[in-house]
Amino acid sequence: MIKVFIPLVIFCVFSGMSFSQYSLPDSVSDKLKSKAPQTEKISELKEYANEFLYSDPSKTRFFIDSAFRMASRHNEEKLLRDLYNDKGNYYFFARKHDSALTAYKKYLEYAIENDLPDNEKTAYSNIALIFFRKGISDSALHYGHKSLELAKKYGDSTSLAKIYSDLGGYYLEKSNYVKALENLSKSEKYEDPGNHFKMAVLNIRQGIAYAEIQDFDKARETYMQALKHNKKQSRQNMEISIYNNIGRIYENLKEDTDSALLYYEKALEHAKKAGRKHDIVMLHVNIGNVYITNKDFTKAYEYCKKAYQSSLIDKMPKSKTATLINLGHIQSYMGNIDTASYLTNKGLEMARKYDYLDFKSGAFETLVRIDSLRANYLSALAYKDSLMKVDDKIWDKQLNDKIAELNVKHEVEKQQQENRLLRKKSKADQRHIFIQRVQLILLALALLIIVYFVFRLNRKKKNLQEMNKLLNDKNQELSRNYKELEKLNKTKDKFFSIIAHDLKGPIGTQSEMLNELLVDYDNFDKEELYAYLQSLRKNGDNSYALLLNLLDWSRTQQGRIENNPETLNLNEVVFEVYELLKPRAERKQQEIVNNSENDQLYAFADQSLTNRVLYNLINNAIKFTPAGKQINIESRKKGNTIEIDVKDQGIGIPQQKIDNLFNLDNDLKRKGTENENGTGLGLMLCKEFAELMGGKIQVKSQEGKGSTFKFILPAVAHRATKEKNTQEA
Repeated sequence: MIKVFIPLVIFCVFSGMSFSQYSLPDSVSDKLKSKAPQTEKISELKEYANEFLYSDPSKTRFFIDSAFRMASRHNEEKLLRDLYNDKGNYYFFARKHDSALTAYKKYLEYAIENDLPDNEKTAYSNIALIFFRKGISDSALHYGHKSLELAKKYGDSTSLAKIYSDLGGYYLEKSNYVKALENLSKSEKYEDPGNHFKMAVLNIRQGIAYAEIQDFDKARETYMQALKHNKKQSRQNMEISIYNNIGRIYENLKEDTDSALLYYEKALEHAKKAGRKHDIVMLHVNIGNVYITNKDFTKAYEYCKKAYQSSLIDKMPKSKTATLINLGHIQSYMGNIDTASYLTNKGLEMARKYDYLDFKSGAFETLVRIDSLRANYLSALAYKDSLMKVDDKIWDKQLNDKIAELNVKHEVEKQQQENRLLRKKSKADQRHIFIQRVQLILLALALLIIVYFVFRLNRKKKNLQEMNKLLNDKNQELSRNYKELEKLNKTKDKFFSIIAHDLKGPIGTQSEMLNELLVDYDNFDKEELYAYLQSLRKNGDNSYALLLNLLDWSRTQQGRIENNPETLNLNEVVFEVYELLKPRAERKQQEIVNNSENDQLYAFADQSLTNRVLYNLINNAIKFTPAGKQINIESRKKGNTIEIDVKDQGIGIPQQKIDNLFNLDNDLKRKGTENENGTGLGLMLCKEFAELMGGKIQVKSQEGKGSTFKFILPAVAHRATKEKNTQEA
């Protein structure tokens, strides 16, 4: 993904010292020699220093340091405060991010101490950008939202366009494309259409988000808008980025290699004119990829070789990895097997180092081909197994991306969904069959080895027993593997069953209702239309909640859910979930009574997992409680734990079903009071998340009268006591 950054808000200041290292223009020199106040002198030099921030940062640093000493001597507090921001700007453009962060935080301290909200907002915005450049997107979002809060609080609409655009970029980095597009859309409302640079940046970010959720038409539209804005300002680097990104969506989303090649070559032409060597290397790799797809290995080799011979390739690990694997692939088709093996293994080594999943897949695929050509079938089988494991991870990532796509588009074509599920199921079946065949081959080889040694050692009793034992071990191992495969098949079948029945139904219903609205729209009165829209929204809410639970469940099956405990104010967490679900309860004419008002309830738990458990419990209460009834949330400290009760006045659960309530194979699948679907996944996830955090879930219910779900977590005080005891021991 090509990342585009909005420049910092620039404030440049100066200082007084000897200027022998750099000459000054007469206007600035005369001002310094005059009897003007010190503040005016420093301001003059500050403005002059700002001219070199992009072209000669060291010159800017020289004047800033001088201004800093001058302001210190004359006790110019305001100038000293602003100079910390200028130092941060210098360090930012010099790529010294840690030093920039220190300077910006000092600037923030001054702003807070002197109650200067505008300066505070600028500091938060700049700190957010530094964290983004350091790859710490969570901190970037934290400070970005602080800047947004101040802009909203003081009605600073001129800053909102930049802040929302930056937040969109930070969410892009976290692959949260729904939030990214939401913030970019808000930025567009505030941005001046005549500011062509910022509009181009905004459109590029939108294009990246749409490309990641595989919406080709929207991605191309926004990239073309970016191109129009850039024509007004003629920035070569932006032109290169836009053409390259358009080439990528044609290659990856449309599989239109001719169009992809056209845009890549346009980008390469601009990169050569601008002398942008890094971009030239990247585009050589992209063009080589297209020729590989077209099976034109001569051309592919020409471009990949140019990339590999660049002096910059060692500073571009992703491009170097892609180039090595591509060259290995090309050499395998050109018959140079040893060279192909050497290059591919070097590329695989880098792909493992940087965890490039797609590159690992490409490398393993080429190594399977190479060992097959060498008739080294056992090695080829091993590489094939590695390839399938990597493809599983890629599939999991694609599932995350698909959920984001559903959130943005709000609908999915039914036939495409069914075909995709069938392909996934077929691929999974083929993978299991392949693994079983490999195991049978290994068992056959083990049998041959046993027979060979039996005859060679003249059927000596001792050796025969050893061989028989080896055979039994192999059979037991095969049996264990088979049982594990059966377990995986059951899990997979459950997963596809949920998707096929509980997800396909609501989405199919939505599609049919939308089609009916479109075909017979003029015959609907307002009440009927409103009822249809309410039903569509309810279906959408239910489908979205199910998708979130499916994703969480999939991640738990792979052991990818981690517990990152911290001190949590449970009242704040409960209130956040309460606010999120309150509108849904109101639509069912229910009242949620939040009695969790004790600010002193602190738990030691993972905030995200705690949030998901509370969301599922309260959401279930809403689902199974009739209209006009009440849902109560209560919390308390009990010994070394915190207890949160979610009580409803719903339909209740049969007593004989409670013990099996949290198991995957439970048969308690009931519809809500308004026919909402239920799979049982939500409660199962609640139990797993609670236990992962050292807590638990308890339930009491009476059929027809309601249920109480108790969520128990470790209290912070308990953790502190344990740590103290450990240290004393």
